[in-house]
Amino acid sequence: MTKMRKLQIDDYKVEVQQNGKYIELPYDVVGSLGILLFHQDLRLNGRELLQNGELLSKIEGAKENNQSFVFLTPEEYSRVKRIVDLRVFGKNEVELVKRILNCEEVEVNITEIK
Repeated sequence: MTKMRKLQIDDYKVEVQQNGKYIELPYDVVGSLGILLFHQDLRLNGRELLQNGELLSKIEGAKENNQSFVFLTPEEYSRVKRIVDLRVFGKNEVELVKRILNCEEVEVNITEIK
């Protein structure tokens, strides 16, 4: 058994104003993670850039397989958790930041997720 973090990656609803009216739209969690994992303020070196690319591929793969979550190793989780220190968030990202910071720690049989 291995300790991992279970990050919820399914979209959630946000309220936006359009033409003077408020409407609900889906918030693209995986797309946003894709942008944030490569944000210039993270000042990634080449190695970190490639590691974040591999991490994003894993997250995108989970979404493509219709999973609502992805299991992250402690090292992967620390890379995702770094993005909450960026100063780029607004009201629509409250749920995203909560999901990252409150990511459940679970024991996983590594053969179950391969």
